[in-house]
Amino acid sequence: MKIISRVGLTVCTLTIMAALTQRFEILPYRIAFAALLVGMLSSSLLAILTSGVLLSQLIRKIRVDMELIPMILVCMLPPVIAVSSAGLDGLSAPSITDITSDTAHPPAFRFIDASDGYRENSLVYPGDLVAEEQMRAYPDIQTVIVKLPARVAYRYAFRSARLLSWVVVGEDRSDFQFEATAKTPLLGFTNDVVVRVTPISRAVSAVDTRSVSRVGRSDLGANARRIRHFFAAFDDQVKKVKQP
Repeated sequence: MKIISRVGLTVCTLTIMAALTQRFEILPYRIAFAALLVGMLSSSLLAILTSGVLLSQLIRKIRVDMELIPMILVCMLPPVIAVSSAGLDGLSAPSITDITSDTAHPPAFRFIDASDGYRENSLVYPGDLVAEEQMRAYPDIQTVIVKLPARVAYRYAFRSARLLSWVVVGEDRSDFQFEATAKTPLLGFTNDVVVRVTPISRAVSAVDTRSVSRVGRSDLGANARRIRHFFAAFDDQVKKVKQP
């Protein structure tokens, strides 16, 4: 049993180290992420194996090794954290990494360049197939129409991005557009975001945003969550101003 305990502690330690190297970009993405996946798989298998040993001891009514219980909990910790971070919706998310509130005329990136940082995914919108998948998975993500002049709506949108700790990398105040980067909470994957405010009339504006993952085949719902959080923060800003 001591061997299982030592192996378990080693696997969990290496998994945590792999997550930290990804979070703080110490190692190249592919190496850190591959190490993390191996660690997660190993932790899960070890938790299953240890649970089997414990169950066998209980069934056979022999002395139960109490050291197995904390070992099971420790081995379950990395996969449980990962699953809880993605959420059940994230685990069933479609294999797309580019989400926008305007699939017909998605905001284009002007300040963030394809050469900025390591990336596997393009900043060019992928087209109708991705738009159709997004509409099926996230029908609620739509353009927000607000009864505010574009200049005022842009100010609230910019403030909302700051409140969400996005790092603004460029803006065009005359065209009411800004771009920023945002990191995922757990592993710190960098995503690129663009926000566009379009005047419809002197007192009405349309607010759109687009969030793109730099790496991966699926974002596990992260970009959709980011857009929802942004629109919620924007709505809060508008409501505060309208309160008497």
